[in-house]
Amino acid sequence: MTDLQQLEQQFHFRYPELYHRLYADGMLNWGTAGPDWISRQYPLLRQDPPLLLFANDFELMPLDDIRSQMEEFADPDYWMRIRPGLLFVPFAGNGAGDLYCFLVTEKTADDIPVVLFWHDANRASYLARNLQDFIFRTMLEAVTVVDTEDYGLLPTKGFKEDLQRFLRTHRPYLKERQWQRLTTVYNRESATKFILDEQELMALLEEEAGWTLWNGEFPYQQTS
Repeated sequence: MTDLQQLEQQFHFRYPELYHRLYADGMLNWGTAGPDWISRQYPLLRQDPPLLLFANDFELMPLDDIRSQMEEFADPDYWMRIRPGLLFVPFAGNGAGDLYCFLVTEKTADDIPVVLFWHDANRASYLARNLQDFIFRTMLEAVTVVDTEDYGLLPTKGFKEDLQRFLRTHRPYLKERQWQRLTTVYNRESATKFILDEQELMALLEEEAGWTLWNGEFPYQQTS
């Protein structure tokens, strides 16, 4: 039994098949967190980027951390007071305490929505219909204009080469059309690593993966 299957058994859910593939392929391994991660481990990971290495505000969670967080979510005395019937399965964080989660409660077939669970507010934001669309969206956001040039793990110097590595390692987990769209965007000429603006990003998402819940929100806490 794999570590993923143990989590599934403990908390009575099923990960998307794509997540199992990523796990089996070693794509969920970002190395071991520590003070020398950026100097020793990141240069090696950069050559064959694991899942969403170059994404903005994205840090994969170790499985032990996922288990601990889910045990807290399941505790009826947990301070966040999550409504009964809501099952969040975290898989990453944004570095500020908020969590990227599968919203298992709204599973349809193999589509499990990905949401951002805000830790300091009673809200969760819909990010994608499923994991595949979330990967597509997040890879686009990696080259979308943000406030500072040095934002994230995608360096300005050599970013074109990094983008090609990003495309190569993630191609097996995207629809062919998504990969082609990303290839077209990543091959644009740009003086910086930012190729898209927010308006074009949302237009691409609507065209490629039309979904009525993009960026919608809902409360997750019990009110009484």
